[in-house]
Amino acid sequence: MGKAKCKESQNKRKQVRKQSKKVIPKPGEKGFKTSTQLRNERKRRAKKKEKSGYRQTESESVEAVSSMNIDPSLLYVKNPRKAPLVQKAVHFFAQQNVPNFTVFCGPAKAWRTVAKLAVRNVNNELTVGLFAPGSHNLVAVPDCPAHHPSVNCTVDVLQETARRSGIRAFDEVTGTGNLRHVAINVERATGSVQLTLVWKFTDQPADATTNKEESEALDRLCKKLIQQGTSSKGESSLTLHSLWVHYNAAWKHDNAIFNHTGRWEHRHGPKSIVENLAIDDLKIPLQFPPNVFRQANLDAFTGIIRKIRNVLQERASLSAAPPACVELYGGVGTLGLHVADLCRSLVSSDENPHNKACFEETVRQMKVSDGSVSYKSLNATEMVNSGVLNEADWIVVDPPRKGLDDVVLGAMAEVTRPQILVYVSCGFDAFQRDCKYLVQHGQWEVLHAEGHILFPGSDAIETLAFFVRRTDDDS
Repeated sequence: MGKAKCKESQNKRKQVRKQSKKVIPKPGEKGFKTSTQLRNERKRRAKKKEKSGYRQTESESVEAVSSMNIDPSLLYVKNPRKAPLVQKAVHFFAQQNVPNFTVFCGPAKAWRTVAKLAVRNVNNELTVGLFAPGSHNLVAVPDCPAHHPSVNCTVDVLQETARRSGIRAFDEVTGTGNLRHVAINVERATGSVQLTLVWKFTDQPADATTNKEESEALDRLCKKLIQQGTSSKGESSLTLHSLWVHYNAAWKHDNAIFNHTGRWEHRHGPKSIVENLAIDDLKIPLQFPPNVFRQANLDAFTGIIRKIRNVLQERASLSAAPPACVELYGGVGTLGLHVADLCRSLVSSDENPHNKACFEETVRQMKVSDGSVSYKSLNATEMVNSGVLNEADWIVVDPPRKGLDDVVLGAMAEVTRPQILVYVSCGFDAFQRDCKYLVQHGQWEVLHAEGHILFPGSDAIETLAFFVRRTDDDS
């Protein structure tokens, strides 16, 4: 926020406080109440609101937060390395005697090519934005500098088109409205967008008429977006790669953007965005439909993959035989496929059932047909219980923010065959816990670690660590 804008916002808040200032009656004057009377009055008001089911309306709370213009993704944008978690990571590795812990940070602007945004009513208008930290209060983020320009253009066009089409934003208090969220993925090579509309849907017979009307409204919105996104006349700033609809019928207070049992509907364009990362001369066409995980900052994440490849390439050159690699929490194989050529076999895995087809399409285009590269649609615990780690020389993991599952962590500490564990973490507190456990309870030590700021401005750090077998001298 610029200084002038910040000053203007502060002045507005002062004016509001000044206008709302009440004259408090003094003892003996009409309307005077003792502290006990005031306290009892507050209690009665609270009970009355509770009995009537009163809750602060979403528009009231949204308006209050929006007036402060808080964008949670820009809190530390002036100096991303000063974010608390980054400082915590630097301190932790210093305590662990890990030398040369370096934190890498890319450009602070236009890096986000994946955005999942909420849709709610602000001042009785459908608005697309982010939730303020720790709340479901929407903050509009027009022209967010962290977003790729195509994301901002899409938000503008979608918001205006939805308003003109009479689309109702989802309301968490009443459970009414249809458009809950939008997911925007940018194809980096072209700037075109893969747009997913997350639509509230119920299949109850009593709602048949309502569903028909809402379905027709959705059809009209999709038709208009496709027209605008594919126009060759330059009438719209939206360039549409593809359009999807995800039907989320979850309970109205469910926090999940995509529902595990929700239906996906492909409305327009190619099914997947294809991304090739600039790593050596590798040609690995990663497939990203909207129902799989994709890094929001692929440019910066490429640096992590490049480091993994360099370290494993060096270890492979020192090995008597090509290693067997197992990848857990693998997504579409973003990490594993970039080291597959260094291994005699790669088994990648993840619980998301949509990942396997993406992985296999990439392998098909890579023209790997000897069966050395395969995928299991299993979660990490199921993979470990199958005994796969006993056949692995290398292990690559990229778990969610909560870190390694307990069974997986225990197995990592006990297994004896693997010689290196590559751990990519997006949740530093969980990594810190897992790292301590592996070092204290297993025959592992940290060979190298580094930090990557994938979300400049946010309080977050991506940690890359290489664990190797502890030597006898270190035992």
